[in-house]
Amino acid sequence: MKNGKPYKYNAKDRIQKTPKKVKKKPNKEVTQNTIKIDRSRLNDTKSLDTSFLEGRKEEKEIKSTKEKDKKVDHNKKIKQIRLFRNLFLSLSFVCIITLIILYTYDTVKKMIDSYHKEEQEEVVVKKKSDKIDDNYLFVGDYFTSDYNFEEFGYDYHYVKATSGDLTTSVLLNNMKTAIYQYNPSIVIIEVGLFDIHNNLSMDEYINNLDKIVTLIKTNRPYATIYIESIYPINPTVEGFDSKYFGDNVTNAIIKQYNSSILSYTKKNNIEYLDMYSVLDSRDVLDKDYTDNGYTLNKNGYQQVNKIIQKIVG
Repeated sequence: MKNGKPYKYNAKDRIQKTPKKVKKKPNKEVTQNTIKIDRSRLNDTKSLDTSFLEGRKEEKEIKSTKEKDKKVDHNKKIKQIRLFRNLFLSLSFVCIITLIILYTYDTVKKMIDSYHKEEQEEVVVKKKSDKIDDNYLFVGDYFTSDYNFEEFGYDYHYVKATSGDLTTSVLLNNMKTAIYQYNPSIVIIEVGLFDIHNNLSMDEYINNLDKIVTLIKTNRPYATIYIESIYPINPTVEGFDSKYFGDNVTNAIIKQYNSSILSYTKKNNIEYLDMYSVLDSRDVLDKDYTDNGYTLNKNGYQQVNKIIQKIVG
């Protein structure tokens, strides 16, 4: 309402009248204290003086660099600590594994050594048992027959298979009763003096000896064979019976036969027992070792025993 009358809406009333511009006189004081801005250069950063910010920027960059370096150093230290830790753990693991291996090796070695020791002890016991069960067989003529083992304190299993005038031919015909039946582990053969007395040639004698050795090896392969030399005689001793041996039995011939026996034993890997040398004195049987020139007394058998003792112990 307007002046007590209803108001009528008129679209023209919405249009405001623009007041006329009134020119104002410039205020000198304001003009003098106001900064004039060149709007065309507001975005011109190149011409702006930012020198007052450089110090702060450098300080900020230095601080940032120090923080980065500090962080890098910290990371390096952490890496080093981790490296040392891993190295320590690795070495500890290796040491533990090494100790376990050494302990295992030592334990296994002790077990193996103990097992081998038991085996060796069994072998030693078996050898001792075998040694106790050794059967010594002495085969020969009257020299072996008169050898009294008890006088020398021997206590072992032995058998004598002797004949006063034993020859290689007689022995060959009695191998079963003279050797095989005794099942010997050691055979000591002394034969030959009566082969010379019976005019058996040296070649025939060695041939017979070889047959005897071959038969023993075939039928008693575990037996060890020893062959004694032929014993010397001494016709110059008082009481020597010239009828007991023929003129063909001399110490010179006996030495030739012994030389052949030695060659044979070397060739066939058989032990040769040189009785001739221990009883000889100037190419005859030593007078101190005989009472009649062809048999041995106790002194003579003591010399023989020195060699036999090395075999029987």
